[in-house]
Amino acid sequence: MRGPAPVERHLRRVRLRILSLAILLGIAAAVILVRLVRYQVFLAGTIRGQARQQQERVIELSPARGAIFDATGRELAVSVPVDSLFLDPSLFRDRDREVRKVARALGVGPERVQASLRRGGRRFAWVQRKLKPGTRDRIEALGIPAAGFLPEYRRLYPKKTLAAHLLGYVGVDDQGLAGLESGFNTRIRGEPGLLFAYRDARGARIPIQVDRPAREGRSLVLTVDEVIQHVVERELEAAWTATGARAATAVLIDPESGRILALANRPTFDPNRFAAFPESHLRNRGVADCFEPGSTFKVFTWAAAWQDGRIRNGERIDCRGGAIRVAGRNIHDHERFGVLTVSEVLAHSSNVGAILIGDRIGDARFHGFLTGFGFGRPTGIDLPGESPGILNPREAWSRTSMASLSMGHEVCVNPVQLTVALAAAANGGILYRPGVVEAVLGGAGDPDQRFSPAGVRVLEPATAGRMRWELRNAVETGTGQAARLRDYTVGGKTGTAQKPEPGGGYSSTRFVASFFGFAPATRPAIAALILLDEPRGKHYGGEVAAPVFARIAPEVLHYLRVAPDRHREGGRDMFARLDVAPGRGGTAAR
Repeated sequence: MRGPAPVERHLRRVRLRILSLAILLGIAAAVILVRLVRYQVFLAGTIRGQARQQQERVIELSPARGAIFDATGRELAVSVPVDSLFLDPSLFRDRDREVRKVARALGVGPERVQASLRRGGRRFAWVQRKLKPGTRDRIEALGIPAAGFLPEYRRLYPKKTLAAHLLGYVGVDDQGLAGLESGFNTRIRGEPGLLFAYRDARGARIPIQVDRPAREGRSLVLTVDEVIQHVVERELEAAWTATGARAATAVLIDPESGRILALANRPTFDPNRFAAFPESHLRNRGVADCFEPGSTFKVFTWAAAWQDGRIRNGERIDCRGGAIRVAGRNIHDHERFGVLTVSEVLAHSSNVGAILIGDRIGDARFHGFLTGFGFGRPTGIDLPGESPGILNPREAWSRTSMASLSMGHEVCVNPVQLTVALAAAANGGILYRPGVVEAVLGGAGDPDQRFSPAGVRVLEPATAGRMRWELRNAVETGTGQAARLRDYTVGGKTGTAQKPEPGGGYSSTRFVASFFGFAPATRPAIAALILLDEPRGKHYGGEVAAPVFARIAPEVLHYLRVAPDRHREGGRDMFARLDVAPGRGGTAAR
């Protein structure tokens, strides 16, 4: 029978066609799958790159930096909103003509605007950041579609030069470049926003849009008081001008905590226009400069000897007519001193007496004593750029090193470092880590970081008490008499250091004059270091630096409402009682 054959052939053809179609569909599916894998896995980076090419530019929008306040909440640095000009080249109708119009409105040449366009992208080019008041109105009046504006912030320092070296300054991109603006930049700056400019695959423009808004930074509250800072700067400026000094620095602290109440330098600058000042004006000499302290350092020689029992109360030292020879080197006093008590050696700042006292301590012991005070390493103050100073290793000392160190040479310190070290003699023997920032405020205005006094004992209480008496005596009867106050007792020490010469030895014409003082001597509320670098004419610390302290201290103490401790009776001074614990080998002086 041949009947079914055509039917079978037809069914076979149908099955073959179905199989062929299934094979074709399978091949097509496999091709699609391979392409999907290729695009999703192997070409994903290329595709993203092509997408990024359509995204013409990513612009970072500066956030408002957090404010900086003084200790009482007064604004020292704030951010104010301003406009910044950009151009979208895709929207030019007559590029050259419109560029000339924009340039005239900005007061610049057309080539400057063209240069900005070359640096930018096809959709976005910054032309001028942080426009001056009125500039936006002039440009908008031109009716140029390509011109646009974005909100930014300008850093403003309303008190101008006040506390300039503490605050620092910021660049055009709102990055902190110096001072607290730099040291706390990541906390103050906030989180930048992002702006995107797009063009799609067909070349059609997509409007510029903000993708992520900027978030304001945290604010700082300082330990510095604007009123105290103003007093210190006013008097430092007057002394700097009167003495013709190359530079000047003043540091004023709370000796009981290490808080910086004021820090000033001359020359100074206005952080609103810092670029107009030379580099030498911008440096914070209070932490960055390193100098040989001279006679203020004799405080440590005297304290080390007293604490080790190497000198006794009332002991007399033969100062040999004010001259001594050490390892072939001749060293002189500023006067021809004969026999002095150990108290008079410090009060009258005898180099010879200091060398003879230092010789009793011994090299190793004195090096360890000075290391304990932090010399040769940074204090850890919350300001950038601090110099660690120089204290040579004991192994590097020469035969004259002990003599040099005893009178404040062959050691290098920064002003803040010396201030907090000397303050230990006023506060009972504690070396505090200095600080400028009282608190960092969080987003809700609540402190998320607070200043916490951190100190270590470097003097026994008895030694510290004795040093307070000795330093008061140096002001009452010695080289620091120009620092005496009518209403308050004062303790302090003068310093006059010859500056090293580049080729070795010391200059006979260039000096660093200084005075460290604290008041009231009975219960110190302030301690300060005044430093004049290369004063002309008079150059002794007691002549040029101590009077600056005498002008600053009473005004600051009255402002802080510190009760006077000096009283007068029958035409003579009557002092509030200053307790001094007995030291080794002697009785307490009253």
